Amino acid sequence: MHQAKRWGATTALLLIAVPACTSTSAPSDPPAASKPPTPATSPDRSGFTFDLPIARYSYTEKQRTAIESAKNSLTDACMSSFGIEYRSPETNVSLNSSDRRYGLSNATEARQYGYHLPPDPGPAEIPDGSVKLNILFGQIKQHKGKEVPHNGCRGSSVAELNGKFTNGKERDTAREISVVSYEKARTDSRVTMATRSWSRCMSKLDFSYASPQEALSDFSLENPTASVKEIKTATADVECKKKTEFLQSWFSVESEIQEKMIRENRAALNDLLENHAQNVKIAQSVIADSR
Repeated sequence: MHQAKRWGATTALLLIAVPACTSTSAPSDPPAASKPPTPATSPDRSGFTFDLPIARYSYTEKQRTAIESAKNSLTDACMSSFGIEYRSPETNVSLNSSDRRYGLSNATEARQYGYHLPPDPGPAEIPDGSVKLNILFGQIKQHKGKEVPHNGCRGSSVAELNGKFTNGKERDTAREISVVSYEKARTDSRVTMATRSWSRCMSKLDFSYASPQEALSDFSLENPTASVKEIKTATADVECKKKTEFLQSWFSVESEIQEKMIRENRAALNDLLENHAQNVKIAQSVIADSR
């Protein structure tokens, strides 16, 4: 299981250009500086996080697929250099994971898991202690006299590809917009008003919480499963969010803030889209060379 977690970490490392914003509504080619990119009619993922304006500046699903394929090609070639036949499991870049930017929002998840995240099936695992596993994740330093790369074939392949990519201040600009807009919206009077409405709704259902964050903090997510009380609270939480339009209020306020910040940073963000396009060309070249 430890190895599966490491695999997931390296996968996320390369794909996320904007924290919590992996929507794919950005076009492959950068738009003109005077015109913002237009959201796709069928985004990869649904949810508040992935519909925010800044999500237009993330990799598209097609671009992320190319990058993942390049990582897999490098990994497989590295394993082959040790005389080991290995094929990396394909990564689903459009996994429909839970969107929790504004807290729990899915009624079905609330009824089943409370505030806990739904189980992650994870990638295919290799049995512990196998030679493949040791070389894949760098758990040994040598194999048959040949030095195993630092962090193994997987880690070294990701690092090699990342090292070729352009990831400069433009990416930091997008990250800052994502973080700052969240904080500004959280303290906006319209969101605090929606929070009070949510709290009054919860009170009518016999739950006394000033905010969704307070309700969440009442339960330990370290426990393997949700208690009956947690599930009841989480279910009421989502119900009140919908009744008071809490989620829509926060999303609307943050979208407004992001649009303003995007206008102020248009040049850098357009450069970020160009970086994405160039990075994908590198990935495609790696894939072509491996054939």
